[in-house]
Order: sequence, then structure tokens, then C-alpha cells
Amino acid sequence: MASSTPVGSMVAAYASANTGATPRSIPLVIADNVTQNALSAFIGAFIFGLVSLIAVQIDMFGSAGLFAIFVVTLLLFAIVIITFVRWADRIARLGRAVNSIEQVEKATGNALNRRRHAPALGALPVSPWQAVDKGVAVCSSTVGYIQHVDEVRSS
Repeated sequence: MASSTPVGSMVAAYASANTGATPRSIPLVIADNVTQNALSAFIGAFIFGLVSLIAVQIDMFGSAGLFAIFVVTLLLFAIVIITFVRWADRIARLGRAVNSIEQVEKATGNALNRRRHAPALGALPVSPWQAVDKGVAVCSSTVGYIQHVDEVRSS
């Protein structure tokens, strides 16, 4: 079943990604700048078209203004076409497992690089002459993983 609107196509692609990807990779698939930029371009073009049509209908511009609106319309039309082609390519690849694996691989590489450049997560590392008993033990009765470390530093 083909979707006729950008939003419908996006929802169909997200549903496909949801069935073809692992649960932890879904946020990476959904956080897609190309789709967000495409929707912004489509909405912006619609608003520009509506406002310029109203302005032309009420004779707000002279011949120079009409020419300027024509040039801007052609430019906007080219931007929308290029954005649509990029977006259609992204939507075609969105639900594929290979695309999800590539995005997870890229995010993992970025996380490992950040960890390599900041091994103490921006905090001061413990030096050998410091007492280790100044810390606070973090214990849990269940198995889990750390989702966030608040790096608030006390003075």
C-alpha cells in the first residue's frame, strides 16, 4: 500500500524499520535529519506559496516584485525537488536491516571515540595518592545498565 503524503510515507518507513531493526536501534533510525529537513522544506514551500499567492492576488507587487517572486519560486522549487529526491532515497533505505546496522555501527564508533578522548567522562581521574574511600558505592538489587551520569562537580 503506497502512501500519498510525506507523513504517510514516513510512518510506513518507521513501521518497516520497527519490524526490521532491534529495539535499541529504533531511536537511531527515527532520529533522521533528512526526513525532518524534507518536512520543513515542504511546509516552508507551502507557506511561501500560500502567502505569495495571496500577495499577488491583492496586487501587492509591481512588475519588479512579481519578477522577484517568480525567481524565488523557481529557487524554492529547485530546493524542494532536490530535498524530495534526497528524502525519497532515505525513505527507501530506512527500513532495511543493513541501514540500521550501519547507523548502529556509526553511533558505536562515535561513542567509542568520545570515550577514548575523555576516559574519565570529563571528571578528574583518581590518582594513586588519593584515598579511594572518598567515593560512594552504587549498589543495585537488580541487573541493569547505567543510562546517565550526572557530571555535577562540587567545589
